[in-house]
Amino acid sequence: MRDTAGIGTILGFAVVGALVVAGGARAESGETVQPPAPPAAPRVVEVRIPVVPEKSPAAVPFTAGDLQGYVVRVGAFAVLTPAVEGKRVFAGDVVEMKAFDAFDGRRLWSSKVDDSQPTAPAVSSGHVYFNTQSCTLYGVEASTGSRDWSKLVASSVSSTPAVLGDRVFVTGPMGNAFKLEAYAVRGGALLFRVALPADAITAPVVSGDRVFLALADGTVLAMDRDGKELWKREMKALAAPWPTEERLLVACGDAANPDLVSLDRKTGTPDERAVATPRDAGKSLMAGGEPAPRAGGGGSPGPQPVPPASPGAGIGGGPNGRRRGAPVPPAPPTTGSGSNSPSSFASFGYEGPRPCVLGDVVAMTAGADLVLRGVLAGEPRRIGLGAEPAGAPVAAGTMFLQATREGRILGIDPDSGALRFDVRLTREGKPLNLASSPAVWRGRAYLGTPDGMLIVLDLPDASADGWPMWGGSPSRSK
Repeated sequence: MRDTAGIGTILGFAVVGALVVAGGARAESGETVQPPAPPAAPRVVEVRIPVVPEKSPAAVPFTAGDLQGYVVRVGAFAVLTPAVEGKRVFAGDVVEMKAFDAFDGRRLWSSKVDDSQPTAPAVSSGHVYFNTQSCTLYGVEASTGSRDWSKLVASSVSSTPAVLGDRVFVTGPMGNAFKLEAYAVRGGALLFRVALPADAITAPVVSGDRVFLALADGTVLAMDRDGKELWKREMKALAAPWPTEERLLVACGDAANPDLVSLDRKTGTPDERAVATPRDAGKSLMAGGEPAPRAGGGGSPGPQPVPPASPGAGIGGGPNGRRRGAPVPPAPPTTGSGSNSPSSFASFGYEGPRPCVLGDVVAMTAGADLVLRGVLAGEPRRIGLGAEPAGAPVAAGTMFLQATREGRILGIDPDSGALRFDVRLTREGKPLNLASSPAVWRGRAYLGTPDGMLIVLDLPDASADGWPMWGGSPSRSK
């Protein structure tokens, strides 16, 4: 594994073999890595993930040809997108946030929380911030796990916090309505509280001096850092927005065939020239130009099942006899009357068709496809994934990465749409289920699984980099 010598010897476990379909050169972390030209055929690698004994705290290494990695048990329930900072990786499970050595998987610390199901963490300036479903915002020291402060936000919290500068932003219910709050990153003092018409989808997004929210009633809202409303648009939003220097990109309408709407970030005015309608983009194509298969056969994917609302359960179930095992696929938020926010079960794991920008190309999921287009112009290009996506695409150095629920990690060239690589994770001969997007840092992917595992592995292209947590940064805005 990059930055690691003799990982099998260090951890004292046998190395588990894997089939490598095609080879490639390696590079050590820290070197300047020049991205290769998109290959005529993608590199395809099968990675056999070893089984970790129940309650085992030790990491188990594996290899796949020249690629290395490890798997470590975080707990018994779902692990959402981890966060990486320096030599540490952070992941939460049920009633604990844990830190592991990013290179060899040794557990560094475990910090218990007072309730259940930590969100995907945000790491900023040596501190880790996360919500729990039943109802608290935490700030802990990244080096030790010591709790700096915690604040009761509401009776139930169903979004992930965002951090920018001296403030951490969080949403939640407030009586019969909802609210946005900002707390000081040191000490946790409440800085402001403002009412919202509905809860945020997944997380607030902070960019520059503005806070952007896509709400569960479909509204998109812009505020300044002190909570003053700047503009509001009702547009059937489906996922957290993506800010650029001048625009705000929002997926709207139908999750299987979303529209991509571009708003002026200062005024919220739609730019009609920059509205993509993927449903009109012609037939779906694989990267090689072949018709793309859809999960479960032809036609559009069916609606995702709606999971039961189970207070305190979080995406992967919870303690005290609540549902265990792999989660029901997350449901999109309610965008009709605005009377309901996403259930806690769905919202922590729900990413939806969130846009993601790399250079001048934007990617977002549409059913079992990934749609690429120019930020301001150009015809959409559909790329068949062959399975439902496990979260939104991520911008990793010179490529988009897309995980699927059937355990594939696809490296996709943003200009041509060609596959650079296809990593296929299996365990005991079956595809390994994934339920959220990865973090990517210095050529490695960091993934959580629905059954409580943290998987860290080298990617076939060492230039994959720059996405250390959900949203790409603690502000959730890359």
